[in-house]
Amino acid sequence: MAAASSNLVLVAAAPVAVVLWLRAVLRAWQGRQPLLPALPAAAWWGIGVALAVFALWRNLPVPLGEWLAP
Repeated sequence: MAAASSNLVLVAAAPVAVVLWLRAVLRAWQGRQPLLPALPAAAWWGIGVALAVFALWRNLPVPLGEWLAP
């Protein structure tokens, strides 16, 4: 839990990265072209906005964001 309080985005993104990497390795081992997931532009904007809100919320002294602070 200590890692989650300091690196919540990394803790959440690590399993996704591992699954995508394993999928690419499996496809390459089978002789197929490794594929990356194609996301629509709205999804990339949503991810960017979510990360920006997280960064702001984590660094502001608001009552609900205290547990996010490093």
